[in-house]
Amino acid sequence: MAAPSQGVKIDWSKSIPLNVRCFVWRALSRRIPVSSNLAIRGITVETNLCTLCNAEIETEDHLLVKCKIAEEVHEWILGWCGSDGKKFQHIEEFLDYIASWGNCPMKKEIVSLILYCTLWNIWKARNNKIFMKVDTSPAKIANEIISQSYEWYKYRSSKSCNRWID
Repeated sequence: MAAPSQGVKIDWSKSIPLNVRCFVWRALSRRIPVSSNLAIRGITVETNLCTLCNAEIETEDHLLVKCKIAEEVHEWILGWCGSDGKKFQHIEEFLDYIASWGNCPMKKEIVSLILYCTLWNIWKARNNKIFMKVDTSPAKIANEIISQSYEWYKYRSSKSCNRWID
């Protein structure tokens, strides 16, 4: 398994929950339990195809950035953040995109939080489909990201924020 690229930085901001920061680090390290990794460990799964789209083998890159569901979620969220839709091929590209976002430290922190929340909620949607047999849509995932990222920022950030518009 490949180690994370030396050029990619993980945002260890306290406004992002520790379990999410660790999840992103593990995804970058190719150590989350997607079907391709489970197969390498000798664990048999029902199918090696992506749980969300059933189109390709489920890898970290596919599930979190290349899957058609993930792409739609990214499009919704990036549009909401005021960015043009961008397609990513690898998690490293996604994290580099976050790291290169603008010059304002506060906006950068907020966008980083939102995009980490995006990866986390795609993962949660995948797990809900596997373990609870709950299907979801990109719009529902995007709504959850918007709501959850506001909660994270409001209660975890050192800056006060009573309204999301602020």
